[in-house]
Amino acid sequence: MPNGNKVYKSYRAETKAVEGQEGYIKAVVSTDAIDRDGEVILMSAWGKTLNEFLKHPVLLSSHDYNDLTKQLGEWVDLKVTDKGLEGIAKYYINKGNAEADWGYELAKRGKSAYSVGFMSNDYVEGGTSQDGYEPKRTYTDVELLEISQVSVPSNRDALVEMRSKGIDKVAEEIADEIFGDEKQYETSPRQQAQQLSHEKIVERFGQYDKSTGNEGSHYMEESAFKNQNMICGKCVHWEGEGVCTIVEGSINEYGLCKLWIIPESELSTGETPGPEETGYPDEKQEMEKKHIHAVMLTEEEKSKIMKVFDMLDDKATPVEEEKKYSPDDVIAFGILDAFANLSNQEKKEV
Repeated sequence: MPNGNKVYKSYRAETKAVEGQEGYIKAVVSTDAIDRDGEVILMSAWGKTLNEFLKHPVLLSSHDYNDLTKQLGEWVDLKVTDKGLEGIAKYYINKGNAEADWGYELAKRGKSAYSVGFMSNDYVEGGTSQDGYEPKRTYTDVELLEISQVSVPSNRDALVEMRSKGIDKVAEEIADEIFGDEKQYETSPRQQAQQLSHEKIVERFGQYDKSTGNEGSHYMEESAFKNQNMICGKCVHWEGEGVCTIVEGSINEYGLCKLWIIPESELSTGETPGPEETGYPDEKQEMEKKHIHAVMLTEEEKSKIMKVFDMLDDKATPVEEEKKYSPDDVIAFGILDAFANLSNQEKKEV
């Protein structure tokens, strides 16, 4: 029965990363099982139009053509297999598109859905029964127009917003899995704010890398503080199985980075490691090297120091003003001795 209408179908996808090819995902985007609408697309129905589709094989986010950031990647291969309509997608990751990065992360973790858009050229009512159920309609000839990844919210706030506007049921199920699997941590309000800020940064700019650079998390493969439970496995960003929500790559459960957020209840009071274990310099030794001494000043002495600053401010040029020291700097770096070299006239002004 000819139809000619455009139809969209969403499916929970079977996905896995392509070994040795970063950014590539193999996905089964449609099968001939009865879907949630009670309909079936025969795999033979796709065969006539796959070559035409591959001439412009764009991978979009939720069929959105109005925003360049919604182009997540492209399909480099697509064919009918014994599993269904199966393809390999190349995601445009690490290019500044947070949505592409998030889509790839979901697919890599097996928590993604895809939507096929097609023109219905022919169908029959009913069809072959499956497990005792007969489909309402079976599509026998379709023209594939597009394959999109269904948008899944990256945090609870986005999930609430998407629900208020209407969210794809498959995407909602995946989101519930993601957030339902999360541990319920007893974090402080400050930590909760930190967690939200990390999520927003990753949503906007993509995941941190492991380096010590300005895009890095300062990740260490094995935490020097593990005897205090200060490890990735106790952090709110830990997903399990080597996955962190905000740092890219394979993560060791017993590693640690500068972005850790661990509830106080999870931390133990184990012995603090020394500089040999942490790789960080000994603070006391470093202070001695720099001849830094703690000085206790009276209120009168503090007042005199502030007068010196006022005097220097009056004499400073614009360039010199950039080099001004605070009282704490004066004390910390032991430059009080410099005031002894002031002229007698300047000392009288103090």
